[in-house]
Amino acid sequence: LILLVVCFVGKGNMHRSCEGGAFVYVSLGGINRICEDEGLELDCRRNVQRWRMSRGGGRCRMDCMGSASTGMDKVTTCEEQSRLWPRVYQTWEWKGWKVNFRVEKPETMDWDQDRPTVLAIHAFGASVNHWRKNISEWSDAGYEVYAMDLLGFGASEKAVVPYSAELWRDQIVDFIEEMSHSPRQDWILVGNSIGSLLCLMAASFYRRTEALQHRIRSLVLINCAGGLFPVRYSELSPPLAVLLFVFKSILFNPVVGPWFFDSFRSKKNIEEVCRQVYVDQSQVTEELVNILHEPSCDPGASKVYLRVMTAPCGPKPRELLETIPGLPILLIWGDKDPWTPLAGGLHAGNSFPEIHQETELMVLPDTGHCPHDECPGVVNELVLSWLGRHRKVPEGP
Repeated sequence: LILLVVCFVGKGNMHRSCEGGAFVYVSLGGINRICEDEGLELDCRRNVQRWRMSRGGGRCRMDCMGSASTGMDKVTTCEEQSRLWPRVYQTWEWKGWKVNFRVEKPETMDWDQDRPTVLAIHAFGASVNHWRKNISEWSDAGYEVYAMDLLGFGASEKAVVPYSAELWRDQIVDFIEEMSHSPRQDWILVGNSIGSLLCLMAASFYRRTEALQHRIRSLVLINCAGGLFPVRYSELSPPLAVLLFVFKSILFNPVVGPWFFDSFRSKKNIEEVCRQVYVDQSQVTEELVNILHEPSCDPGASKVYLRVMTAPCGPKPRELLETIPGLPILLIWGDKDPWTPLAGGLHAGNSFPEIHQETELMVLPDTGHCPHDECPGVVNELVLSWLGRHRKVPEGP
């Protein structure tokens, strides 16, 4: 599968200075370039290393280095570290299925209609714990933050249903309506990879629903995927389309599929895949591998995987962007992503601002497919700055 992705999608890099507030370069070794009109102040070294995990002597250490290190170093045993991230948080019943979600908000804060609520949507095969380095940071800044496991992933029920992007879009929309405190409440959606595509789909749905057009205030898309599968038959030449059909028919059928899934979900393979999409190899930790591996051991996980891999790709990002004119979008992209390239490929990240004028593209150099996990300090600063800019301005007397 990885070879297929690499062959069909390819890699892309972009080198461009910050112009008119649209592009920002952030260096992992310090501040490389920022847009002055954005007012961003990023100490990349402090924020990245704050989350860097190292192993030594059978113990796990969270290193909080730089000016933020005073009194923050925390040492736990590996067993204790694994318990910091439970799989199940709260359960929401949706259409008879159990959906896992996590919510955090400041204890002293009541719902504030001027302050948007945040909902984070994970990527393929991930879960709410892939946002473990982000949720508390956003909540501590004064925001109510939700993260939800898509049906079939994480600790949500492994339902045997026809999976599709539309199914998960409906899950997101229904969750927002269920959790909203008021008809006037609005949300900012944050997604990674396929999660970003689903955020676009939810925003497009709300834009077409007149009574709820206000519900989505803005989007934060992190390395947005072009579909549930890397390519569509229609995007390939006839010979390659036939090859893809044969490939999927062999690997994802009911006979071979379970065997392939058992091989694919091994911890060793998960680690190897992560090392392909994380530039900073130190971020590929045992903790990360366990977070991705554990849900694959749930009963029914194999059937979910095979159904998702043979599901329709869903709408293209371009098609969705054209349906939400005027909606502000923060687009964060790691420029060394081999799966969803910044430049080149079928759905290049640097094409989004050309399609949607209200898109601001923030490029993180030497970063891969999951910047929120690989470089959380930088992403958290960008997201919090964005959230602050998109609070409602109180009306005058």
